[in-house]
Amino acid sequence: MVAVVLAGCYDYDYDAMRVDPVRVDMAFSLSGSTANKTRMAESVVQNGSTRDFDILHVIPLNNDVPTALELSNYEFVNKTAAKFFRANCKVEAGVDEILVYAKAQAEGDSKAHNGSLTATFPSEITQSNLTTGITFSPVQMVESKDAPEETAGKLATYLTNIITKAKVTMGGIDYTWEASNNSILKKLYQNFTNKGEMIAGSAANVKVWGNQLKTALNAQNFAMGSVEDAIRDKIVELCETTGDIDDITYPRSSDLPDGAIGMKWNGTNKKFEVQTVTTTTTNLNTITRFVYPPELYYFVRSSIITSDEMVDYASLYTSKNTWELVLSDNKFTATPKTVVDETTKAVAVVDPVQYAVAQLKVVIRTTTGTIPDGKNPANNITVGTTNFPLTGVIVGGQRSVDYHFEQTSNLDADVKFVYDSQVKTNAGDYFYLTYSTTAPTTNTPGTNTLVLQSYGDENNVGEDVTIILEFQNDSDTQFYGVNQQIIYPGTRFYLVGTIPHPMYDNVNDYTRRVFTKDYITQLNVTVASLAKAYNVLPNILSSNLEIGVETTPQWIAATPTTVIME
Repeated sequence: MVAVVLAGCYDYDYDAMRVDPVRVDMAFSLSGSTANKTRMAESVVQNGSTRDFDILHVIPLNNDVPTALELSNYEFVNKTAAKFFRANCKVEAGVDEILVYAKAQAEGDSKAHNGSLTATFPSEITQSNLTTGITFSPVQMVESKDAPEETAGKLATYLTNIITKAKVTMGGIDYTWEASNNSILKKLYQNFTNKGEMIAGSAANVKVWGNQLKTALNAQNFAMGSVEDAIRDKIVELCETTGDIDDITYPRSSDLPDGAIGMKWNGTNKKFEVQTVTTTTTNLNTITRFVYPPELYYFVRSSIITSDEMVDYASLYTSKNTWELVLSDNKFTATPKTVVDETTKAVAVVDPVQYAVAQLKVVIRTTTGTIPDGKNPANNITVGTTNFPLTGVIVGGQRSVDYHFEQTSNLDADVKFVYDSQVKTNAGDYFYLTYSTTAPTTNTPGTNTLVLQSYGDENNVGEDVTIILEFQNDSDTQFYGVNQQIIYPGTRFYLVGTIPHPMYDNVNDYTRRVFTKDYITQLNVTVASLAKAYNVLPNILSSNLEIGVETTPQWIAATPTTVIME
């Protein structure tokens, strides 16, 4: 919790014909919040302790009109229970509210680790540009919708060469894999080209795709010296020719999820083509929609109380352990006022500066020790304890927010998808899909992802939010997902769920939407089957998504009170 104090002395004559500034000392108080389990917690969110922050802007308001502020000579003042920020400044008479913007200091320069937002502030903040000129926008992971040739292009070329160069000459006649009449080679060709349907195009999947073909061919016994035997040897050689792709990790190298890239065999052009854009023939989202989680920002718009007496900061900070006690000090309560005037010596901002972002907490489990796949329901896959690590969380419904960190639009054209690949625990281990019959509680460990407040207006026109969980198949078993897509060991797959927006209860603002700034939405996820697993990400905006997980949301207030709605 961040709180604000303004205190100062008036040392010049007041001129009623103009607005003269009052010289004050301003102080923020960032109290320790990690002991409060309903607060943002874990790893980069709080780093195990209160993180320092950088002030972006402090904007005094006079009847909703921004006024001037001169800020200088600031410092942190630490206490056991709280951390205060002080600054000498000037604020104009007539001020009755304060806007404060700040953000947590980053740890290193990794956007995937710290998150990222583009903050826009006008050079001069006025009444006309306050509500429209201040924005906070998600940061795209890539700027171009086209996958880079030096990575994705080489992966496509590797797959293409396996087909186009799989030919031999015997007795003066050219034989190709593509034209072979051998039933085994024909079947393997159909599998490798996926009958013209898209396959996952990540480096991890492409390498497995080639290795699986090699393994299948080596298991065949063709007649020695036959055309089929020669073609088999040529294909195996091509599968092993991986020099150009050995070091490629795309799209992970661009921070994108594996499933954001597809490959599709074009039988007319005789090549595999990279798929990245939603069209009538593919089911992918433009990769420019993927964004980093927002970094940890702070914000408040608050009323004030003032005092006509000077404040001894050293004494105040020594004797007061909570912001509530600071506000209840006799200096502010003896003759309370709510507007800065010519007699003001101290000002306190009533509301604490809160987290400007929301948090999604995901808890995952299965209620059985084995789960079926999508080809044969009787083919049960062992869940185990380390077979399926959670490697990423994708959250839909993210858009730019305004000066109050609120979404003002629900247009699909503006939607971005947060991809959080930093889903490990504090100890550095992954969260794993595991078997449990115990219903999750708010204390159950989960993975935390920061998100922007989602859409929901005063008429309860909220929107459901799509969530996609990214797992890696670390078992030794391949299984089948949506439309019998093969999920090979070592590759990633995706399960889709929907978080329904809550019904507004006319009491709590956070019931207007799925995510609300300074609140946690806990999502309890149960995986009962792998039949609806994707190996290539579907169109998240589609109304025809195959829902692969059962979700139960809980909305947890940013105070010790817990509110559960199902």
